[in-house]
Amino acid sequence: RKRTMIYEFPNYIDLGLIEEIKNQSRKHIQLDKVGGYNREGNTVDITNTPELKELDNKIHNLMGSIQKKLVQLRFKPQYNSADSGYEYHRYNAGEQCLHHADGEVMNGLLRYASVIIHLSTNDGETIFPQQNKKIKTEEGKVVIFPPYGGFGHYVSPSSTSREVLVSWFVYAGVSVNNE
Repeated sequence: RKRTMIYEFPNYIDLGLIEEIKNQSRKHIQLDKVGGYNREGNTVDITNTPELKELDNKIHNLMGSIQKKLVQLRFKPQYNSADSGYEYHRYNAGEQCLHHADGEVMNGLLRYASVIIHLSTNDGETIFPQQNKKIKTEEGKVVIFPPYGGFGHYVSPSSTSREVLVSWFVYAGVSVNNE
């Protein structure tokens, strides 16, 4: 059987932490700012928002447990690992994330895994066309996959809002100057 290297962990995140992430992050949404080049909706950079430092620390602890899952899956790299901070994304009904690959390098950091934490349940899906894989949006689900070009993905629009937390695992102490 062919391995897709796309992993799903349903009901992985504690509902109390999910509510805390959503409630704290929503306070920092700038209504006039669109999330990014490949997505509609709003983004909050939790790691670089001083008022969210305590929440950032809680998410960091959660990411440590997710990283242990990667070790069990033999997904962990041969170098020391870290994460690259946390982004909260909110998509309103009908909004979507367009097709893209996350990329191996960002801000000089070499990524080896992308992480999506679903903070809500709705009828949208994360779709990986090359792998012929669709992942339902379910509150508490963690999705992990390589950031490389062969794992391009997009999110279908939903009839209700969608909230996610995204991050990337990177090689600690390894920097890349050419992006």
